[in-house]
Amino acid sequence: MMELEITGKEDLLIAKTQVLVKKDETNLTALDMYENYCGELGINENISKGSFNADDSSWFIETLSSIKGEIEFSTGFNYSSEAGLGFYNTTPSNISRRSIASSIPNVSRMYTTFNLPLIFFTFRPPSQDLRSENTKWNENEKGFCIYAEHRRYNSSTDKFALAIQVTEKEVKFFFQKINGTSHQLYLNVFEGNDSTNTTLYNQYHLANLFSDSERTEVIINLGKEYKTYGMFTYNKDVSNVEQVLSSEISWMQETPEGTQVIVSTAVIDKGNTPESEDWIYQPFGSTQILSVEEGANLSNKNLFIKVELETSNPKISPSINQMDFKIMTSNDMKYMQLITDSLERFHNVEGELAIKYDASKGNLRGAGGSVESFEVSFTPEDLNPTPNPYVSENLKILATVKIHFAKVNLHYLSPLDQGIITARVLNVNLDLIHADIINP
Repeated sequence: MMELEITGKEDLLIAKTQVLVKKDETNLTALDMYENYCGELGINENISKGSFNADDSSWFIETLSSIKGEIEFSTGFNYSSEAGLGFYNTTPSNISRRSIASSIPNVSRMYTTFNLPLIFFTFRPPSQDLRSENTKWNENEKGFCIYAEHRRYNSSTDKFALAIQVTEKEVKFFFQKINGTSHQLYLNVFEGNDSTNTTLYNQYHLANLFSDSERTEVIINLGKEYKTYGMFTYNKDVSNVEQVLSSEISWMQETPEGTQVIVSTAVIDKGNTPESEDWIYQPFGSTQILSVEEGANLSNKNLFIKVELETSNPKISPSINQMDFKIMTSNDMKYMQLITDSLERFHNVEGELAIKYDASKGNLRGAGGSVESFEVSFTPEDLNPTPNPYVSENLKILATVKIHFAKVNLHYLSPLDQGIITARVLNVNLDLIHADIINP
């Protein structure tokens, strides 16, 4: 098994690929494998939707299905009489024939569409002129299969046959040598996105053909594996909770048809992980953490939360977000936390601070119900004096310039001339007085 990352221009990741090359020692022909490939997908091998019999030709065929890789491939493929197969990340706007032989190493003749495919497989002797014959193909919504024979032009030598199966996840090639020389299977990467740029960005050697076996199957996983199940666990140390007063848990979720979100919780000793029997299912919309009992002592305990996502359709996924949980203790009944706006908070206090609550205007609630009006005075501790409250002060200095004019008679100036006098303050002196800390 060979693993590759197929990349293109500017390191565009096309697919994380696994390539399996199997030397087939059976007596199966490529036509036999075409029938097998069709049977795997439920395609009728006796019906053909067309043929690719010609020399120096290229065909673009729209299909019902496509490959799903790191990028989304469009439906359709390109087949060349010179033994090439291409796939596109967008449907080509110009499907007329063009030669790309000069762009691909190890290929002397090759034709494809004018707007090039993103990836293009070549499987041919490097210096020969080939033609295709006895070709056929068929498809359904699961994928498509191709059968083809190639031989040297105007000759019966260097002939081979192949069967191809293309599904959402992979491409399978089965090569059968009839007579002739060995050659190679390459994967070539162009710019894609309906490009006419014939620059080849990467070429990957996938397999040697007919060098030590007359039959070779190559399975290329170009697709992205979508999971139908996923799980995430989170744990929190709750050993500081000596007596549980109450608990809360909430989250948001989206569950399209055929999907579900399963949330479970468990409380166990620190250092251990939950067993299957420790987990307690937490229904969506429930507010209490069902594994946390009121009055329980959670010393030396961890709270575990497990989220499971399931789908019957790998193209559709559920989602969960904004999960929040709280465990209140008996100590929480003795304290009230006040959080003030950062712009309005006090940094320095002289004497006592008074807090007054009006029940008619507020909505504070405790374990026993609404909180009654109260007023509490106390002396704050651990405040850090801040001489400069929040925003820095700016000092603006305004200077006044006074000008006194004296009349001077100048008889030699032209009456049209005008004089301009500019007054400037050259130096400003500012004396600052230290005022110590000012209570804001």
